[in-house]
Amino acid sequence: MIGAVLVWVPLTVVVTTFLAWRHKLPEDLPRQWGANGVASTMPTWLFLTVALMLTLCAAIGATLALPAGAAPNRPTIYLASGCVAAIVAGIWLATVGVTVAAGEHAVPEIGGWPLLAILGGVYGLIPFLLARSGTVRDETMA
Repeated sequence: MIGAVLVWVPLTVVVTTFLAWRHKLPEDLPRQWGANGVASTMPTWLFLTVALMLTLCAAIGATLALPAGAAPNRPTIYLASGCVAAIVAGIWLATVGVTVAAGEHAVPEIGGWPLLAILGGVYGLIPFLLARSGTVRDETMA
């Protein structure tokens, strides 16, 4: 159960940061960086919608793996769901964080923010390991 709850955390992070920073966000967010700064943008509403849909689908997928019949596949589902949700939330945080930190008229510099997305893959291991330990415990009790 804790593993499933952890997969909902990235969705909560996306929603919370959007609500906290919505007045500071421009109409368009950086989508791609090049040697001279931002190479392309995408509408903020579209970026938010994609981030919400991906993190929500991952969280729902983890929740659907809670019934006992899904126990053998639960660790793999939690790994995939946790990685997807956390990587998407990391990309959202990196993009929005850079934009908010740069301010209204400055060109955002990416710096070390992409590490959040990379760490998302590591975050996905946490629900996986929790589900794995629960599966092992369930098998020994049977």
